[in-house]
Order: sequence, then C-alpha cells, then structure tokens
Amino acid sequence: MKVLGKDTVLNSRYRIIAPIAEGGFGAVYRAEDQILMRPCAVKENLFQSSAAQVQFKKEASLLAGLNHPALPRVTDRFDANGNQYLVMDYISGHSLQDYLGQIEPKQAVKAILLVADALQYLHSQKPSIFHRDIKPANIIIRHDNHVMLVDFGIARSQDFSEKVQAGTLAVTDGYSPPEQYKGTTDARSDVYALAATLYALIVGRRPEIATERSAGKEVDFSPIPKPLKPILITAMDLAPHRRYTTMQTFISELMPTVKLV
Repeated sequence: MKVLGKDTVLNSRYRIIAPIAEGGFGAVYRAEDQILMRPCAVKENLFQSSAAQVQFKKEASLLAGLNHPALPRVTDRFDANGNQYLVMDYISGHSLQDYLGQIEPKQAVKAILLVADALQYLHSQKPSIFHRDIKPANIIIRHDNHVMLVDFGIARSQDFSEKVQAGTLAVTDGYSPPEQYKGTTDARSDVYALAATLYALIVGRRPEIATERSAGKEVDFSPIPKPLKPILITAMDLAPHRRYTTMQTFISELMPTVKLV
C-alpha cells in the first residue's frame, strides 16, 4: 500500500503528520485538524468491496455515538482518493506493549478491568460491536495514567455478515482466538484476546499462537498467580463454548482477584 506523505491534506481539513501504523487493511496516521487546530488520528480503510464500504459507513456512525471514558471519540468520517477515512481523538502515551513483564499482577489486572468495562460497553450496543484487535499495543496509558483502548480499524458489529477472505484475515498472532483465523468473531473472541493480553502483561511475552495451540502446542500457565490461573485458562480456551460467554462474566470472575494477587 502507498502511505500518505507528510503534509498531505485530506478533506480540505486534516493534515497528515506521520503514520502511526500500517497493515493490509489500511493505515493509521497522526494528523492535525486544521479547523479546530488540535491533533487527531486518521484511519484509512482499504476494504474495497461494496458491502464492506457500506458497513464501514454504518459502523462509523455507530462508533461516533459511543461515549465511554476509555474509548477515543470518533469525530468525522469521509471518502477521499477512492478510500474511506475515520477521524478519532489522538491518544498520547505509552502502550502496554512497553510494560510486558514489568508491572505487578495487581496493576495488570486493574488495567485489564478498565479495558474490559469499555469492551462490555461496546458489546452492549445494538447491534453489538466487537473490537477484534485487542492486544497490548492497542491499550494506551496516557500521561495522566488514564487507560484507553484504541484502534478500531477492524472493529465489526454483530450484523456484519461478509466473510473475510483467506489471506487477508484480521488477526494478531498470540492474541487472536482460533475462530478469528476463520473469519468468525463474537464477544467470546474479545474475551480470549483480553485474557491473552493479561497473560502477556504478567509473563512478559505473548502466549502461543492459537493455530499452533490447535495443533498441540500448550500455553505455559505456570507463571500466572494461582487466583488468576483458572480464569485465564477458561477465558483462553480454544473452544468458544467453553470460555466465558460475556465480557461481564469475565469481569465478575476477574474483579475479586485484585485483592488476591
């Protein structure tokens, strides 16, 4: 893909400063809103099918209506240069990727509970919204220590029916559950990814890739504190029907461990 150059202006308003992330589905840029004179994040969507583009517009409207302290606001959506764009708050800080294995389990659980609350909020929307890319790099600790869940580049609502074609799957090895490699996700998929993120925070590395686990490779849960171990084992079960069925159930199981780890 061709990355937008510095000082490119989109929609006669958003000046690109630098790319933040790039991938097969598009890119995320740090930009400046030249009307409001404030930083923002611009997400470029490269799904080209007509169904996907219609869905992008619908979900942009859904995201624009969200209001949760751990979620960035969506402030604009537009088409330009044959692509679709979403404008969100720019969140400055450090991602949890920078803290793998460096924070106490209690602090890790507290951060994950804040993210879980945001995910429960997303799942409670009508239709439900599933993030589908939960990982340490997408959880930001702002400079005021506030936790934010970012990057809705591959979020999908429950009524999204178009199958993701093989070769362009929206997955992150170690964090995506096995069903996501087949293009299927629901609330239990976000449960798996969030539990895998907590595992990585405590252990200091990502857990084994789901497809490798399906082939017989086991996750080493021995470094996980005893009160957390059965919770993570359940939440990261390869079979969705054996996981916690809702994010709220995961929260209810996880919350008492704050006093135990």
